[in-house]
Amino acid sequence: MLIKDATIDDVETIAQIHVQAWHETYPGLLPEAEIVKRDLPYRRAIWSKMITRGESRIAVAPGAGFAQVGPQQNSDLRDTHPEELLSFYVLRAYHGKGIGLALLRHALGPQPRPFSALVLEGNNRACGFYEKIGMRQAGRRKDDVAGVTVYDLIYLSDAPDHIFQD
Repeated sequence: MLIKDATIDDVETIAQIHVQAWHETYPGLLPEAEIVKRDLPYRRAIWSKMITRGESRIAVAPGAGFAQVGPQQNSDLRDTHPEELLSFYVLRAYHGKGIGLALLRHALGPQPRPFSALVLEGNNRACGFYEKIGMRQAGRRKDDVAGVTVYDLIYLSDAPDHIFQD
């Protein structure tokens, strides 16, 4: 499957993947109203801005998934894990086919640096993926989504070079 750097021409496909992935992944983990309100127009606007700004690396497998890596947002991790996997979605039909790993490799770039990822607690498939590629859970962060308390699990990759070894 083709994996490439995202361009402004990929906004529609990334937005569609993002909406579908949320509908596949988050029922029962997030309030349904939050899933529904992040619709196609909402996602189009976000991804148009993200791609135009060019502040992150976005890899896309059209129709299957995407990954976005950028500067670390958590000030406590910036010194040790300068990058963060900001967004990472693979549609259910493509799970287990190696597309997630290929997207991650592409988004990390040729000289990967230590990075973090947040995973919504209860998203066991994502947790399993991160653990399989050698990331470790390093904490838990409380969040509020539409008045509902949820937790994000913090995963760290201290030496991401191993992700590129087969």
